[in-house]
Amino acid sequence: MKPFFFILLIACTGSSCLKNQLTSLDYSGIQPLIIVPNSNWPNGDPYSPIQDSVHGATVLHLKARLSYATTVTTAIKVSFKKDMGLLADYNTKWSAWGLDYAFLPDSCYQAGSLDATIPANTQQVDIPITLFPDKIGGSQNYLLAFTITDAGGYTVGANEKSMVFTLSSQ
Repeated sequence: MKPFFFILLIACTGSSCLKNQLTSLDYSGIQPLIIVPNSNWPNGDPYSPIQDSVHGATVLHLKARLSYATTVTTAIKVSFKKDMGLLADYNTKWSAWGLDYAFLPDSCYQAGSLDATIPANTQQVDIPITLFPDKIGGSQNYLLAFTITDAGGYTVGANEKSMVFTLSSQ
């Protein structure tokens, strides 16, 4: 019986696994990205379209964000453009649903400059877009799409650079 306990004792104490020492994360190879934090195009859900994403809203928020572990010490100029190409992509992708969107006419909203600056030591800027609901009528569904075109030398996140706002006039 003693040899059994002796073998068991050696097996339990001698079979520990080697543990790595804790190391800190190394972010040195990671570069900051500029993204649209609430980006919805390309749509994360491949099975259902974004429908009336701004129901009841009168102000839309187009955002640009520095995606990085810390802030940076210089301001970052970010430029957006209205992206008419996303309208065709959106309508093509969701045509089987019977959806047909038109680009929202300029008279139905007001956006200041589509150039914004993320201030130094912060991570985000918001461009407000005011809607005029009384000018949006009929049975047409509308879409308003924006894409980052320039980020002041920073890399733009390829899958988080566009925002599509859909509006139902009904």
